[in-house]
Amino acid sequence: MEDLLGQSRIALHAFVLGELKLNGLPKRGPFSLASFLKIRPAPIASPAEVAAFIDWAELAGKGVGYVDAHLLLAARMTAGASLLTTDRNLKVQAQRFGINYQP
Repeated sequence: MEDLLGQSRIALHAFVLGELKLNGLPKRGPFSLASFLKIRPAPIASPAEVAAFIDWAELAGKGVGYVDAHLLLAARMTAGASLLTTDRNLKVQAQRFGINYQP
């Protein structure tokens, strides 16, 4: 992860940044808020876009949440993007769409 943070080819979704902030971030170092704020932001889909994506992708009952649906759609909205996650259900859906990060 530290290697990825130093690359300009990654994006960070605002919802992920919020979750990281709520869980506590160190004041300094590669995993500090200041470091994350330097990463370009991922696109944020509208509620209507996410609702349509949930229906189209048949995500209901698949073990992913609303934020997960946002992340999947943001990755699909970004050319050449992939999604890095350790969440099992989210990873399954990312693999389904061919957007799961492969190191």
